[in-house]
Amino acid sequence: MSLMLKTEPRFLERDGHRIGYRVMGEGDVTLLFLPCFQIVDSRVYRAQVDYFATRCRVVTYDARGCGHSSRPEAHEAYSVPEMVEDGKAILNALGIEKVVATGVSRGGHMAALFAAYYPEMTAAAFIMAPTAPFGPENPAVTPESMMAVRDEYHDWEKYNVHYIRNHFKDFAEFFAYKALSDKHSEKLITDGVSWSDATDAEVIIKVSTLMPDIAREGEDIYRKVACPVTVIHGADDMVVPVEKGALVAEILGVPLVRMEGVGHVPCSRYPVEVNRMLEDFLSEHGILQPVQIPHETVRKVRNKRAKRALYLSSAIGLGHVRRDLAIATALRDRHSDLEVDWVTQDPAIRFLEGAGEAVHPLSRTMEAETARLEADMGEHDLDAFKALQNMDTLLVNNFLRLQRHLESEAYDLVIADEAWELDRFWHEHPSLKTAKLAWMTDFVGVLPMHMTDATEARLANDYNAEMITLVEGNKKLRDAAIYIGDEADLVDAPMGKGLPSVRDWTRGHFEFGGYVSGFDAGAYADTAFWKQKLGYSGQEKLCLVAVGGTMAGSAFLRRLMDGARDLRAALPGVRFVIVAGPRVDVGSLPKVDGVDIHRFLPDFVSYVAACDMAVVQGGLTTGMELTALGKPFVYVPLQNHFEQQVHVHHRLKRYGLGRRLDYQDLSAGRLAAELKSMLARVPHPTASVDNNTGRVADRIANLL
Repeated sequence: MSLMLKTEPRFLERDGHRIGYRVMGEGDVTLLFLPCFQIVDSRVYRAQVDYFATRCRVVTYDARGCGHSSRPEAHEAYSVPEMVEDGKAILNALGIEKVVATGVSRGGHMAALFAAYYPEMTAAAFIMAPTAPFGPENPAVTPESMMAVRDEYHDWEKYNVHYIRNHFKDFAEFFAYKALSDKHSEKLITDGVSWSDATDAEVIIKVSTLMPDIAREGEDIYRKVACPVTVIHGADDMVVPVEKGALVAEILGVPLVRMEGVGHVPCSRYPVEVNRMLEDFLSEHGILQPVQIPHETVRKVRNKRAKRALYLSSAIGLGHVRRDLAIATALRDRHSDLEVDWVTQDPAIRFLEGAGEAVHPLSRTMEAETARLEADMGEHDLDAFKALQNMDTLLVNNFLRLQRHLESEAYDLVIADEAWELDRFWHEHPSLKTAKLAWMTDFVGVLPMHMTDATEARLANDYNAEMITLVEGNKKLRDAAIYIGDEADLVDAPMGKGLPSVRDWTRGHFEFGGYVSGFDAGAYADTAFWKQKLGYSGQEKLCLVAVGGTMAGSAFLRRLMDGARDLRAALPGVRFVIVAGPRVDVGSLPKVDGVDIHRFLPDFVSYVAACDMAVVQGGLTTGMELTALGKPFVYVPLQNHFEQQVHVHHRLKRYGLGRRLDYQDLSAGRLAAELKSMLARVPHPTASVDNNTGRVADRIANLL
């Protein structure tokens, strides 16, 4: 969950009205985000709040009539100047003397008014798509059209008192599509429509039919603004004409920042660009110091002639980092002077530092992806697509930190193993690319899990369509795009309505690198040797249980432990070796004879080599490691996890050593039956897994 949504609102009473507000972050600089049109509340600024609250104090508040603020009956209570005064009252209550006023739409207008009313309190104003009550207007919206009674309402005719009152939810959807007219905005539109639940039709009618107080809101007031100002406006704004933004900028004596191809809400749709603009604007005027990226690394002496690579390793669990370390080692075999800096998160940080790698301090400033994912988890359940979309502000935040680092240090190559934020935002803003890019992934395309859920299908379709558009619009941005697998590992499922299949599109846009296990299977082929090496008897059978590097497997693990004694009774002579992962509290698990519990095993592959069979959560890496060493296993994919349920299942089914067991069918009796069957007749693999570390390293080495 984003910082903004985690922060409990505070409340202020002013003139009998309750105003809900939030205060986030700390710092000498305060950013005040003024509220926009009540169809949405202050959540419209999430992407700005989450980023700037790491360095500044950020204050947001909900306009009267929406969110956590009360809904006055009186029409005049919704006047814009009164709502500006609400912001001033909040600052007085907090003892804040100076702010940067910023806002979008009506919030942009209010930011200008705040700067004009309170010059002594305003260090700067950052104004986006302002709804100033002068200059060009939307010709389809007039006082007459607002009140007209019609048999049918089309397009802007829906911005009408009668239609809003009788069809409020449809109006909210109509307005969201107009405000977010940019392509591939379905997630934001869905959010916007849901946020309209925080207001009602009568509030919107009162706000929309209240005539502006020109004496307190007009051009003459704008001319009083004396602080540094930036005005930005989307050239394709369908709500407020860009010409209005141009006039506002002219009155304020600054050039308009015209954002081509952008709609009404640039702070939501293009947060990377807007956040960088705001940050640079404040830095230019000495209000906010440029972001400080730590530069010291574990490398004591740097070879100035060496090639340099920044390796971004996906931090979800440990599967990626093990293969990434193998690739980096192979790269250094090919380029002996190559220096690799790593950016990742725990538990991968500890794994790499244990291996003597140079983990960049930037890694510890990044917001943790795992914690965000875990916030969306249920009982052995993770809607991976929903969780990915809910990480939108995290990806923005982490990318902006990463980008500043890349702009401050010279690298010859960036290797990105499912570093979604870098790939997404470099494609969206290709001018930001600073080095050659080697992109790697072991799945392509999000797939809806609930085919009867029209919203999920629409969002997945739009997500994939945007990815296709960005990649095909910048075909040379990825200097190498490597699919970690073979063509047969790809599902042959469509990526959405009117879109190609996963297999067809990947074939045209990736090279197939083959699977990278990161180890020589031959060195781990002798099960008896590895049992003895790890201290186990050659007479007992070992069952390895692994539940991944997040809390997702905790419910699965507890269910298994609850039945551990029954399993032991049903399978005499079998010892269970459980790897609970670094985030599960192993102390809370019951102690059972014949069951060894570990939190983390850096030599995990040794245990794979020593086991006779396994039970695993359903992630790709562990399943493929077991497959590479010919070990039979049961896998229990997370419910609603499209990657485990579809992509990984397709792969494991192809190799023939894994047996799928759905979580709802998981019991000691069912699991014992599956394991007994494996002991009686070890399945034979239907395809082999080769270690293609060298093949992938050769392709990346060519970029150096």
